[in-house]
Amino acid sequence: VVFVIFYTSYKMPALAVIAFFGISGYCISTITITLWRKKFRKATNRHDNALHDKATDSLMNFETVKYFTNEQYEIDDYSDSVRAYVKNDVSTQASLGMLNSIQQFFISGTLGAVLCLSAYRVQQGEMNVGDFVAINAYIVQLFAPLGFLGTIYNAIIQAFVDMANLSDLLALEPDVVDKPRAKPLKINEQGSEIEFRNVRFHYPSLPATTGLQ
Repeated sequence: VVFVIFYTSYKMPALAVIAFFGISGYCISTITITLWRKKFRKATNRHDNALHDKATDSLMNFETVKYFTNEQYEIDDYSDSVRAYVKNDVSTQASLGMLNSIQQFFISGTLGAVLCLSAYRVQQGEMNVGDFVAINAYIVQLFAPLGFLGTIYNAIIQAFVDMANLSDLLALEPDVVDKPRAKPLKINEQGSEIEFRNVRFHYPSLPATTGLQ
């Protein structure tokens, strides 16, 4: 509607062209950069989970860490996870700042070009000051909803990344599961005994021949 007003009411096709390219550049840059920022959000979530897992594992098994005097190794491992998390979190915030700067560039550039052209028409006597003020209001109101749309679109993309992370967590299956056709455990009310036979433990990343037996 604004483009039509610029073209018909003010007889200025150049205003409509400038506004159209400004809006197009704003929308394209917002969508492109927001999709590009997804990788930083994913990496931030991944390293956030890793550092919390390592912290919880170290605290839950602090006796084992003390037995093997492995405190420095755990500290270094946790510090590496924190540094990776901070690096990706800074990249997330920096890319958001870059997106905001590019958006403001398109807004300011479009507004400046339109007002310069309008001021020239006022100087030539082809427009009055009221038209100049009206064109300024049109451009400001034209970009106003896009700021909210950009914020909402960015929030939706981040929500999808977080949902994908949650889905990955829910898709994890426990390492210890019952065998097929396992029978329910029956407990004798008058007394039962538990006997361990061929009990072995090893980490999933290590061969079955290692670990405790």
